[in-house]
Amino acid sequence: MKAIISILVLGCILTISCNPKKSSPEVKAGDSVSQNEVSTSPKEILLIYEGMVPCADCEGIQITLQLNTLKNRFEEKRVYLGKGKNEFVKEGNFNTERGFGNDNDATVFILNWDKPQSEQSYYMYNSNDTETLHVLSPAKKLIDSAMDYTLKKKII
Repeated sequence: MKAIISILVLGCILTISCNPKKSSPEVKAGDSVSQNEVSTSPKEILLIYEGMVPCADCEGIQITLQLNTLKNRFEEKRVYLGKGKNEFVKEGNFNTERGFGNDNDATVFILNWDKPQSEQSYYMYNSNDTETLHVLSPAKKLIDSAMDYTLKKKII
């Protein structure tokens, strides 16, 4: 009986070890992927983007966005210039989606993806310009304005 069990165990081990490794699935436009699947270079573990965007009732909003791609965590700091209590910090989880408009390899960052949509924020960079992060509307669209709604990657 022990011989039969030993043969079965050995057969299972050989079957498992002889199977070729599966390749990663192909990511298609609109697929949701975690950021650590998008980027694994040590320089890309912490992404920092900064910029000033327009404000309806202040001088401008200074945004600093830190994305920890290893833990899929973010910190978004907004400073409303010319206001009393002017600094607001949001922290949470983020996820990414692949593809935006005609760019199938663009990356959309969804901040607070695990919270209600009213608490989510969206940013995007095109595949040919990862240095420029576009602030998106709550409908995940580019903001149609002559004013600048972009953040620039900070070199660390």
